[in-house]
Amino acid sequence: MTTWHHGELPTPEEARFNLSSHVFESEDTGTQHVFYDSLGDNIYELWWRGSEAAHPNKLAPGRGPLTSYVNEDTRTQHVFYLDLLKGNHIWEISWGGGGPMSHGDLMPASDPRLIAAEDIPTSHLFRADGTNHVFYRTLNNHVAELAWRGDEVPRQRDLTVARNGVAPLADDGPSSYVFGDTQHVFYNSGGRIIELSWLGSSGDPIWRDLIATATGKAPQAVGRPTTHVFDFENTQHVFYVGDNGHIIELWWRPGEAPHPEDLTDQSGGAPLAVFGSLPVSHVFDFENTQHVFYVADNGHIREIWWEIGGAKRPEDLTKRSGAAPIHSDVLRLPISSHVFKKERTQHLFYVAAADNRLTVMELWSQP
Repeated sequence: MTTWHHGELPTPEEARFNLSSHVFESEDTGTQHVFYDSLGDNIYELWWRGSEAAHPNKLAPGRGPLTSYVNEDTRTQHVFYLDLLKGNHIWEISWGGGGPMSHGDLMPASDPRLIAAEDIPTSHLFRADGTNHVFYRTLNNHVAELAWRGDEVPRQRDLTVARNGVAPLADDGPSSYVFGDTQHVFYNSGGRIIELSWLGSSGDPIWRDLIATATGKAPQAVGRPTTHVFDFENTQHVFYVGDNGHIIELWWRPGEAPHPEDLTDQSGGAPLAVFGSLPVSHVFDFENTQHVFYVADNGHIREIWWEIGGAKRPEDLTKRSGAAPIHSDVLRLPISSHVFKKERTQHLFYVAAADNRLTVMELWSQP
């Protein structure tokens, strides 16, 4: 049985509400990285190797929601944040690859119609041609993209104006992934899960309503979806909190309509998710298992996981790790997860109250 542990990461300045994480596998032993914005209006990095203590590093001034990724090809790391202090522009901090750290505004001459709303952006690398992509909701509820390669000036476009008509407006920030030679962005629109997809780095997007086109009935969505790709089965997966508090999955293979699954029912009645909370998910390749994490009403971090063709299994990770429940004031804050392949471990991060201050907490597993 997998063993779960908990611990508090060192936060020189009290955490605010936003965090992101990733793993830098190209390092000889691999390093893990968590990013958060502080009450002192700074973007911080916490990083560590193996079992050593986390090293805090103040990256830049800023305040706002975060997203990040690693470009293993260029050995560079990238953090993007929506700076609420600087006109809701998307800023980037990047470093590695033998060059100095850079910090800059990706939207210095932005179209006023494409200024970002106060939501969590999402990002990914399109490795086929080395282009960087950041996606966000605009103030007029469209979904916009920033895309560039290397030192290029980012190209900004409105993805909502799609090839098959104008897509529905967004209620929250999007999620995204790359699947083969296509890119995919997902968002909530009035309880519907909308997908935008296109070929290559700059193809014309098309949109579809995943709930309306599903092979069965699925409840309306509340909040932002989370997504992942399961390469072993060549499947795509979207997860969201339904308006009944259940964790709902939509999955499909290329060319198929989405198949809806009620993971809460299938798990034997896992506790309902907090209304408005944001689930996260990932694939654990070492065991070919899929995992969805969310916050329940009692402040516990809950997991539903399954093997290929196996039953959905609920777990109370707060109880199993011995961590304290999340305080009721911060139940709806984002959580982040990643898999550390070199050590075959899974990791969850969230902001929690400890000793009368907000700090970053970690739960991690060992097979």
